[in-house]
Amino acid sequence: MVRLSTAESQIEKELFNKSKYGNYYFSKPKNVQTRCNKSLANFTANMLVDETHKLLYCFVPKVGCTTWKKIFAILTNEKLRNETKGNPENIKLDPHSIRFKSMKDYNSSQREIILKSYFKFMFVREPFERLVSAYIDKFYVPELNGFWESWGRRIIKRYREKASAVSKACGHDVTFEEFLSHSLSKVQQADISGGNEHWTTMHQICNPCGIKYDYIGHVETMRRDTDVILHQANVSHLIVQDEASVSNIRQNLHISDEALIKSEKCLEPRDAVKRIINSLIYKGFLPNNFSIAEFTRNSMGNNSNMTNEEVAKLFNAKLDDILPRIWENKLKSSKSIKELNREHSLIRLQKSNISGQISSQIIKRFLKYFSLDFEAFGYDTKFYSNYMTK
Repeated sequence: MVRLSTAESQIEKELFNKSKYGNYYFSKPKNVQTRCNKSLANFTANMLVDETHKLLYCFVPKVGCTTWKKIFAILTNEKLRNETKGNPENIKLDPHSIRFKSMKDYNSSQREIILKSYFKFMFVREPFERLVSAYIDKFYVPELNGFWESWGRRIIKRYREKASAVSKACGHDVTFEEFLSHSLSKVQQADISGGNEHWTTMHQICNPCGIKYDYIGHVETMRRDTDVILHQANVSHLIVQDEASVSNIRQNLHISDEALIKSEKCLEPRDAVKRIINSLIYKGFLPNNFSIAEFTRNSMGNNSNMTNEEVAKLFNAKLDDILPRIWENKLKSSKSIKELNREHSLIRLQKSNISGQISSQIIKRFLKYFSLDFEAFGYDTKFYSNYMTK
């Protein structure tokens, strides 16, 4: 197998020089430890197990789990490893459809052995950024997994007094503040099943209070942390990491022809395209000044009778023209630690026209609910304090 692009000597240097980026191992300040003692030591289906290489990976939705499920699939399946030549980018099937062994499959004595002898790791993400990602991919852009029907209609019914008949029937236009109100409700906080795991806290899913993880990586430095984890777990020789192709980028951006076509009964074609473009602006694939009106005019003309299927074909043809250039520029910028210094997700959310001003009351509830995630994983809350005083 081809070795990772990061040289072994460089990885060794990172292991002993974490202060350059900050310590990404889980630490427990006294106030967090006090709260940890009250936490239940739950084992969830998100805690995946690789018996061959003695690994435990706890995945958190919207925290790079697509990438790491692909890696885990290669590690746990020798046939797939040979077929893909150890490259996660070569996996064609949906990694979320793969059945992995989890801690739920073991009895208490087996779990104890795993916790004592396996290399245990997880990844985390800035809590608000993670919620925004969940909202965009599950409620904002056209999607295939039924979140509009199963969750959207429920949220609109509960939080919107004068909802239109279309909104009640489709659940397609949940606002970000309505989504936050739902996510932060006490009813949802107790449940991490049936979709809720996309917006529940990271410590509820992976229980870092009850499980001593050997390494906790951050999405903000994911490539570097992935290299370190693979090296520490002694499996770096089995995985090849190439830069993602444009086709895989499209998959990760949740741009789906099928979803766009399916949304026809609820969204006008131009509105569906506008949502997708706004999401690309938020994610940094398109500039803030990108002209949606010009793009839709050039790709769809003045034809107002187009079906969503026709729109999907034209839209994707245009996207194929611009995505390679955009991706090339994004790759150049990501070679630095620019990801850590970009604008806060709340500001980008407003600039991309996905959401307006968020009330201080909602922000306070958010900070209270995710306080342990902020404290435990080293994320700062100062921005939110400043935001509420403006």
